[in-house]
Amino acid sequence: MIDWAAPGWVQAALAAAAILSLAFAIDLTRRRKLFARLGDPVLIARLTQSLAPRRRALRAVLIVVAVTLLVLALARPQVAGEESWRQRGIDVALVVDFSRSMRVRDMEPSDRIVRTRLEIARLLETLAGDRIAVVAFAGATLTWPLTTDHEAVRTLLDGLAPGDLAPGTGIAGAVRAARCLIAGRGASDEDCPATRAGGGEPTDADERRAARAARPELATGGARSRALVLFTDGEETVGRAAAELERAARQGIEVFVVGVGTVAGGPIPEFDDAGEQRGWVTGDDGQPVTSRLAVDALRELARTSLREDRLVLLDAARSGLAGVRDQLSTLKKGELAWRVVRKPREVAHWFLFPAFLALLIEGCLSDRRRTAVASR
Repeated sequence: MIDWAAPGWVQAALAAAAILSLAFAIDLTRRRKLFARLGDPVLIARLTQSLAPRRRALRAVLIVVAVTLLVLALARPQVAGEESWRQRGIDVALVVDFSRSMRVRDMEPSDRIVRTRLEIARLLETLAGDRIAVVAFAGATLTWPLTTDHEAVRTLLDGLAPGDLAPGTGIAGAVRAARCLIAGRGASDEDCPATRAGGGEPTDADERRAARAARPELATGGARSRALVLFTDGEETVGRAAAELERAARQGIEVFVVGVGTVAGGPIPEFDDAGEQRGWVTGDDGQPVTSRLAVDALRELARTSLREDRLVLLDAARSGLAGVRDQLSTLKKGELAWRVVRKPREVAHWFLFPAFLALLIEGCLSDRRRTAVASR
């Protein structure tokens, strides 16, 4: 069955056919009357015996048909069709430090966490079409499963702030959670205990089971690459982050470590429940505690990737993730999603080709019969 995307042209085609048919009929009638007024019918018949009225009528029919088909083609005829839709990309886990030390104001435009959000926003522009998982950590860890909704990722990170999680810096637990979100077959259920996702989302184990049930090849991670990008100032208070990152690298996950902060560092602001600063975090001596970028600890973490260029120390003012973006863009993409969608198929050529043939035949026809010339 043919559907018309621009049905107004169907009425136009019918009108054109009617008008042309009427015009040719009027012309035929006029010619007959004109010949009748010229004189003796027998003499007129002898003088016009080379004319072929049927050919003239056939040419008129061909013109009417061709014009009608051309106008119908403008109506965009369509038939039902299907199209396979596939989305290809990589899986990336963003592991973001939300400990109190990330409030230190030693980075542009204001503090470490604001700078981290800006760098992630630039990074997401490179990862268009890829799936992103988010792990936010301090003394506790919150996880959000893989998604292609990058705007939701930005909203999530903008809505969190240091102080929303328990005090401390548990990098190891955050890396383990991120690894389990994207490891696919590389992680067993024993290796990755279920972790309740933030906002009441399903756990990573639930996500894996659902993926296996729907399409097993998508749940495995198979041919696509996976990456983990850790944003932190390097001050770990709980766990062994290097061991977890090494485990991730062994599972085939590309590991990037981004140091946020400066070696000079700065005091850690302290805020009340209303979000107003009430002073500085102090030590046992009553003096403000200075938080500095733990460069040596970050180098130790980056060694687990087996590549020296996987450590990035952000400049205090300028963006420094160009290298990370370039390396992520070269990773092997795999199939993330697949489905068959109904999509109408344009069939205007069904009308254009016959119209072309009709015009070609009409142009080759003559109004006169071929007559033999007598030789002397």
